[in-house]
Amino acid sequence: MVVGSIREVLKKAAHKLSESKGSNTPVLDAELLLLHVLKKSGTDFDRVKLLTQSGYLIDEKTADMYMNLIDERCKGKPVQYITGRQEFMGFELYIGEGVLIPRADTETVVEKVLEKAAGIEKPNIIDMCTGSGAIAVSLAMNIPDARVWAADISDSALDCCRINAARYGLEGRIRVIKSDLFENIREEGLIGNTDVIVSNPPYIESGAIKDLDVNVRCYEPHLALDGGKDGLVYYRRIVNDSAEFLKTNGILAFEVGYDQGDKVKNIMEESGHYYVINIEKDLSGFDRCVWGRKTIFGE
Repeated sequence: MVVGSIREVLKKAAHKLSESKGSNTPVLDAELLLLHVLKKSGTDFDRVKLLTQSGYLIDEKTADMYMNLIDERCKGKPVQYITGRQEFMGFELYIGEGVLIPRADTETVVEKVLEKAAGIEKPNIIDMCTGSGAIAVSLAMNIPDARVWAADISDSALDCCRINAARYGLEGRIRVIKSDLFENIREEGLIGNTDVIVSNPPYIESGAIKDLDVNVRCYEPHLALDGGKDGLVYYRRIVNDSAEFLKTNGILAFEVGYDQGDKVKNIMEESGHYYVINIEKDLSGFDRCVWGRKTIFGE
């Protein structure tokens, strides 16, 4: 039985999402979830086709499946966990529940690493706190001769990273390692032999987590969010331990919170291991990446 057109079904879903307060982007979420359902039902649509063929009729089975997903989104469950997908740096990644959802902001960090690593032959790269492997996959895809060690303490994150590496045929160049920061990296032959260390560590202050949007607070893993009392615990640990792994002039690059640029820069400066330390802004003009090079004195 036909329920209605794409236009009618989308309008109903977007209204329901808007009324529920479960989504800040009800129209976009309604479109993404409908595309997901149509794909599962074997109908080949993209967002352009969704809008240009809005008179296409939706059957009852598809509509029921769709509205069930809309109900999940109304409760605050992120679209990425519902669909199992997120685009990052032009690549579609698998995202499982219990794994931090990659944000577009993190692309600022990847782009800076790609810029600074250009010209390094066969670079060895450590992606610390890899999560879904978004950074590791993006770097391996854009630097064809790179080898990447993707480390995390979360089994869910590591499983997700393996799936994403396999999706792009990168199992031979991305080594996925369970490690509490550098603990299990020491046996990998990377001490004094690493060109780049990049990390998007947990950086939200413990006391601020309760104030996060419900989509984040109730669904995303606190292990990947909680950066300790001041949000800087993991920056200090990584800065302290990273120098022995990097070659002289090797690059350490972090994602940081919007107001953490100067704080992380100071941690790097005070360690004595790094120089030419820079703060990079994201497209919204907020601090997003801090990077520096290992000094000859940082051995």
